[in-house]
Amino acid sequence: MGYSYLAGDRASHATFWNGRGAIDLGTVASSLGALRAQDSSGANGINNAGVVVGYNFAPLARLSHATMWANGCIYDLNSMADLRGTGLTLVQANAINELGQIVGFGMNENFETRAVLLTPTGSKQRSACTRPAL
Repeated sequence: MGYSYLAGDRASHATFWNGRGAIDLGTVASSLGALRAQDSSGANGINNAGVVVGYNFAPLARLSHATMWANGCIYDLNSMADLRGTGLTLVQANAINELGQIVGFGMNENFETRAVLLTPTGSKQRSACTRPAL
């Protein structure tokens, strides 16, 4: 798990090594069928269920977004978490445990960093998933 650079070293993609080889987990843009050479992603943590967490960065955005890869789908954790009233953008997910709790960090509009703990409640439906195009 981690990331690997693509041809030409212009961007990196989250990568999972399964013992037989590297699997490119892709980026949020690639999951929507929009391959952009500058979009990058990286994997930071995995649990026993095979759920991977990390980040996705598109140069046109101001910040990277905390990201989760599960069952062949890519999720922007900002669309799954209730962030009302926090002023935070979830920037990176660092680890996930067997309960599905995710630790990482977010940033507010002043670019101040805040540690976050995301705990699944089951009260919010997962956003629609588009399988990665890679």
